[in-house]
Amino acid sequence: MDGGGASLYFKQKEIANGKYPSLYQGSGKSKEVALVLHGSNMKLPKEIEKSLESSHSSTYNKGHRVSLSLNMDIPARMRIGTLNSRSRKFHVTWT
Repeated sequence: MDGGGASLYFKQKEIANGKYPSLYQGSGKSKEVALVLHGSNMKLPKEIEKSLESSHSSTYNKGHRVSLSLNMDIPARMRIGTLNSRSRKFHVTWT
């Protein structure tokens, strides 16, 4: 089954996107997934630039944190015994 998509948002504006990889995961198992996101052509908002600058300095200030949202559309197919279900797409959001 083909992978899905993932998008990273700041204040409801997409700043990066990428593909969710295809994978097989057995029942009762967990799997770590590497997600590569590519930035859009827009200039990063000032809040994000400040956060990146302060995270590299020795005087890191908690006041420069930013909130991001990660949205993923993940196709899935479940197997129950020898039966395969139709594929379904899950939409997951983290903030």
